[in-house]
Amino acid sequence: MELRARRARFTDALAAADPELQQRSAFHERLGCAMRLIDCAQFVAEHDDHHLLRIRDLAARLGPAG
Repeated sequence: MELRARRARFTDALAAADPELQQRSAFHERLGCAMRLIDCAQFVAEHDDHHLLRIRDLAARLGPAG
């Protein structure tokens, strides 16, 4: 539930962001490209999904707790 609440706060903050801020970009050193706020949000979502898939895979391999 904490992840859901944090994601909700994150998406609320994105939706409330000033349009000027939404259009600005900054250079991402590791990726080597400019990113807008929406690009950063997409990157974070994909990163979270990667971890969630890994957790589900591990849980399936371990079986039910007990």
